[in-house]
Amino acid sequence: MIIRQLVVLVLVCFAAIAQAAPMGQVDLERIAEKAGLPLWAFAAAMVPADGSSNDAFWYRPDAPMNPASAMKLVTTYGALELLGPHFQWGTSIYTDGKLKGKNLVGDLYIQLTGDPKLTEERLWRVLRDVKNSGIHQVLGDIVVDDSALRMPQHPVAFDDNSGRPYAPYLVTPSPVLVNYNLHHLQARVVGGEVKATLSPALPSVELVNQLKVSGTYCPPADSVITVATTRPKSDSVKVILSGRIGEQCKLSRYLSVLPHTQYTQELMAYLWQDMGGTLKGRVRYGVVPSKAEVLARSYSADVANMVRDINKYSNNVMAQQLFLNIGAQHREAQDADDAAAARRVLAQWVRDKGVNAEGLVLENGSGLSRSERLTVRQTAVLLEQAWQSPFAAEFIASLPLVALDGTLRRRMNNSGLEGEGHLKTGALANARALAGYIRDSDGKPWILVFYVNHANAAKALPALDDALVKWHHQTPNKLALKN
Repeated sequence: MIIRQLVVLVLVCFAAIAQAAPMGQVDLERIAEKAGLPLWAFAAAMVPADGSSNDAFWYRPDAPMNPASAMKLVTTYGALELLGPHFQWGTSIYTDGKLKGKNLVGDLYIQLTGDPKLTEERLWRVLRDVKNSGIHQVLGDIVVDDSALRMPQHPVAFDDNSGRPYAPYLVTPSPVLVNYNLHHLQARVVGGEVKATLSPALPSVELVNQLKVSGTYCPPADSVITVATTRPKSDSVKVILSGRIGEQCKLSRYLSVLPHTQYTQELMAYLWQDMGGTLKGRVRYGVVPSKAEVLARSYSADVANMVRDINKYSNNVMAQQLFLNIGAQHREAQDADDAAAARRVLAQWVRDKGVNAEGLVLENGSGLSRSERLTVRQTAVLLEQAWQSPFAAEFIASLPLVALDGTLRRRMNNSGLEGEGHLKTGALANARALAGYIRDSDGKPWILVFYVNHANAAKALPALDDALVKWHHQTPNKLALKN
């Protein structure tokens, strides 16, 4: 009996000694060597998420780094606490006119509130509710209220040097954002000819299909697309498809080719007329009168769901909308605009969390920025705070699962690390990031923060992924203690 107890005691002691340690300096040096990058390009941390031990690895923890889309961690965690996971956006339709038969004598007002995810389908449904209430013809105007957000007068345009200014990830925020301001372009071969569509079918956008069918090669979609504008002479745009595609090819691209105000104006008219409504006046911008009567209202998903979309898929325009809404809900007289308000509020929130905000630079909250900065220590401490937060479940579940979904669905596949981490990715031309939570093979949770800023930053990712997989499998637990 004594021998058995001694054996158990030895095994327990060995298990305690053999607990997993974080990745360390040697691992980082190997990553840098494999990537051919200097160590000064990196900043990293790996610390226990639950505070169960003092094991920790820090490398340049206070160096301000461009975190790319890992900046969304600050915006989304901040939104959960500053707006609340239950916060929603309402899209409401009002009138100050009178209904005579099926005619509305007066104007129809559509109040938009900066909803990060107001889709064409939701807008169609709320307009349908208006039509089903008996209004078939609007004798006045459709007036879109765009007063919810105070936008910067001189916003900084981000140029990613791709030559694709119409790319979805470059869509800017707007108080009248609808459908992410996108058109969906599709093309496929039918009966030896290329059939192409562009939706929604707005009057200012013309699709010119010059594609020919030849062979079997399917070219990259962007190589056959040209977006031609006629500004300043007119507001029309041509989307031109030219070149050759193979018989089995299918092309699909989302494009942002119109300014927000024009897109939303034309979409409102298109949806109303498409459901059989008529409009005697025009679509214009204005403010809902104080005495107007509400006719219909639709609510968005809540912040908890918005945060999931933002982090899983690194949605830039949703993150920027959320950032502006944080500012709008905490706006003060001294704030020049809602972006300035958001910077002030989030910086103070970070400080209230006990985080040293020195070096923190917020621009738009999405990471789509050359100027935003965040340190490894700031990130790690916020992640530790989030782990203890009442909203930990909502926040952690919003992050991509290793090898399974979101922006990590194609990384570390078939590695044994599938589903063992919730990690936010980040990518710019000169920056890569990976930050969040990862478990060792004991199931112990760790906070990982990994930033690299260098012209060849992308070369670090394969080496980092390999290092994480090896670290996970080398966790020396595997001890089954039996009585």
